[in-house]
Amino acid sequence: SIIGSGHSFFTESGVANTYFKQAQKQLDLVQSSRVKLWAEIRWDSRWKAIDAVIVNYNAIIKALDNISEEGAGSISINAAGLLMHLKKSIFIITSFILHQIFGLI
Repeated sequence: SIIGSGHSFFTESGVANTYFKQAQKQLDLVQSSRVKLWAEIRWDSRWKAIDAVIVNYNAIIKALDNISEEGAGSISINAAGLLMHLKKSIFIITSFILHQIFGLI
């Protein structure tokens, strides 16, 4: 999943995580958090993962944009790919719909 790929991208790379934290600070996110793992068997983890993406969406986009422009090699390519998927309207709309549905469970 895209959310799972985003979680892996930001948690497995210290560089990507640093960009993410810098973006959160630059955007003055009061309710900042880490990107959460989307577990296949736990509904509440899915809601938490989507909630973290929604809360941190601007910071995630900013971090991926900065990495894709400033980075080199595979990290830059991976950031550009994730950025492309996260900006698609279908991802944004689906995220908000799932957030509402999973929030009720």
